[in-house]
Amino acid sequence: MGIPPESIELTRWIKPTTRRTTGQCSPHLIAKLHSPEAANQAIRDGLIIAGKQVWARRMKKEPRRCLRCQTMGSSHLAAECDQPMTCGTCGKELQTADCCEDEQVKFWCANCKSHGHTSWDCTCPKFIENSRRLEQLTQKVCTYTSLLKNLGLGSSWETHLPTNGQTTTQ
Repeated sequence: MGIPPESIELTRWIKPTTRRTTGQCSPHLIAKLHSPEAANQAIRDGLIIAGKQVWARRMKKEPRRCLRCQTMGSSHLAAECDQPMTCGTCGKELQTADCCEDEQVKFWCANCKSHGHTSWDCTCPKFIENSRRLEQLTQKVCTYTSLLKNLGLGSSWETHLPTNGQTTTQ
């Protein structure tokens, strides 16, 4: 039962252990599988990791964020950014990877301009807003593609949809 181990191409934790919330009991894992069939089986049947049954889902797209200036939903990425370097954790002018700040009260979000969380925090109101917008857009694209398929026009359009077989466990 289950997917064969060779179906798993690679895995990684979503957050490094140093970035996890204090007391977090269940880390999240990204697993890239070799085929859409293996991904569908993992979603349908779940996976067993370290003797524990876990459930998988297709990885949701997240809003784009420049890793230099931390602007979310921007049309640029770090390589093209001409804005000052901004740390995604403390908001100071340094690279996020070099930040040593670990007190949540000193975290600064460059997107919603507030203390208490980082620019990469999924509980940030701007992140949630941009995620909802992206999800609505994705649903519209999928609905449009389903309509085209029902009209017999789907095969040439479907190739533009991502089918990389990535899932996340919950």
